Amino acid sequence: MNRRGPNTEGGLRLQWLFNRPLKKTILWLFIPMMLVFTPVTGIVSYMLASQQLTANAETSIRDTLSQTDRFMNDRLTAVLTDLTTLDSSSDMRNIFYRAGQKEFALTPQDYAVLSKNLDKVYSDFYTIIDSVFVYYNKGRISLYRGDYLKTDLPFVPNAFLRYPYHTASQMYWLNLHDNELEPGTGSRVASLYKWIGGAGGDRMGLILIQLKEDFFRDLLSAPQISTNGYLLLASPDGFVSFKNSHDRYEMDEARLRQELMNSGALSGRLELKSTSGKKMIVLYDTLAINQWKIAAVYPQEDIYEKVNYILYVTLSVMGIVFVLIVLLSSRLANIITRPITKLTRQINNIEQGRLEVSMTSFPGSEVGILNQGISEMLQRIKQLLNQVEYEQEQKRLSELSALQTQIQPHFLYNTLYSIRQLCDMGRRRTPPA
Repeated sequence: MNRRGPNTEGGLRLQWLFNRPLKKTILWLFIPMMLVFTPVTGIVSYMLASQQLTANAETSIRDTLSQTDRFMNDRLTAVLTDLTTLDSSSDMRNIFYRAGQKEFALTPQDYAVLSKNLDKVYSDFYTIIDSVFVYYNKGRISLYRGDYLKTDLPFVPNAFLRYPYHTASQMYWLNLHDNELEPGTGSRVASLYKWIGGAGGDRMGLILIQLKEDFFRDLLSAPQISTNGYLLLASPDGFVSFKNSHDRYEMDEARLRQELMNSGALSGRLELKSTSGKKMIVLYDTLAINQWKIAAVYPQEDIYEKVNYILYVTLSVMGIVFVLIVLLSSRLANIITRPITKLTRQINNIEQGRLEVSMTSFPGSEVGILNQGISEMLQRIKQLLNQVEYEQEQKRLSELSALQTQIQPHFLYNTLYSIRQLCDMGRRRTPPA
């Protein structure tokens, strides 16, 4: 019983492949190899490119978020420093102390001191500060500094009593809200304030710095996150964004603010859903000055648009390569096998005895070297054939000459013997007289 092992079967398969004509062998090896190699290369390239693009996009967004965070934190820290300086001013504290006395009346000198201190705070950051306001002891001191100075501002203390208060030494931040000092104007401001405590810990007054909405608008709107991405600012009391995105990427602001406020990390990444079910990526950081969260929100689809573009380009290139493989493989096989095919035909002619063949020259190639060897072999064969033919002719002539040499003495002897016999028989002829 004849048994064939795996190696034998593999050898037979290879033998079947390589026993075919060279052109078919090349096509059988080249086309499948390219049809496998091209998709693998395209898929690997697409995966690496998409991963790198996604990572680069997220890194770029995080860098933008970090830069915005640092700038906003620096500005707010400077404002907080000015408020601290204003609150700790000895001139301001002296006026507050005297304002607690029953006989207190605001003098021109007191007014000048208050105006000077408020002007300094406002002028330092007039591009971001909307107004500075000082209120104490039921209006005994009430001074407002905005684009201009006011002393007769109609102030309703009850509007501010709802603001958080724990201790007089603490400073508080409020996210964007309606301007309580100018009701009805529709303006919105963010607030930094500090309560001025009385002897019993009551709230006797308020120092308030209000920040312009445009300050936050410029910072949050200027960076280009993505086509539908935007920056936002979230705090326990509010949520600010100036987004310009499609409705399908609308987020539940209350839930988003809750997720950001409940996140224990100072910075991180969240994956949430929009109200229409689209996947949204949220990268966030924390302002050191007040622990507000600044976040970059963008649809995952925005990043994948570029990834999909790479996919389409990869598929297009793969399709073009496939077509070129099919169209050019036969042509390439012809180019490779044409010299060998011509050489094979010449060898077939030689096998049939036709030595007068014209060998095509392919200089510099292996086929050219083989062609030259066959040409030299044919010339040698022709020389050998001519030499053999010449030697055979010379041999024939030599044999003929030897035969003639042998025939001539024998013929003369026979002739003389015949004459003798005729003479003996009397058959001599006498020549006429």
